[in-house]
Amino acid sequence: MTRNVLLHRHVWERVGGFDESLSLNEDYPFFLKALEYFPYSFASDAVVNWKPRSSYLDFFWQIHNYARGDAGAGIIRPKVWLLILRFALFCLLTLLFLATESVFLGSIVVLLCILYAVWSVAKHISRFPRGWYYFPVLQIVTDGAVLLGTAKGAIDRKN
Repeated sequence: MTRNVLLHRHVWERVGGFDESLSLNEDYPFFLKALEYFPYSFASDAVVNWKPRSSYLDFFWQIHNYARGDAGAGIIRPKVWLLILRFALFCLLTLLFLATESVFLGSIVVLLCILYAVWSVAKHISRFPRGWYYFPVLQIVTDGAVLLGTAKGAIDRKN
């Protein structure tokens, strides 16, 4: 959220700048702290470029580090809780299918995989119509990175 934000210097000074103890994502905790003092608004017509890494592995580690930094700072966004719940449910259904070899459960697991792929395309196709076939893979990479990064960040925070 804060990779693309414009602030006045007095906001920076009032909040006290970035927390230098956070090395992976000092921007988001800073932004949350700034919201305590200052209102914000979105500029829907703003043009911002953000270039992700060029390989799946580098992209995975980029997203992983953001998630690890968030969890390490004690921030777990609502969408991350939904991702954790979705992943746990999928794992549970898959394990039940493997244990029972139920055709019904197997059909549900396959249907969920198809819905996941369709959902990953549907939510972005209007903005990126030519790259739709990458979306399922990017969704898997992103979700895996968030899950692993959040778990590591939670462990970091406890230690």
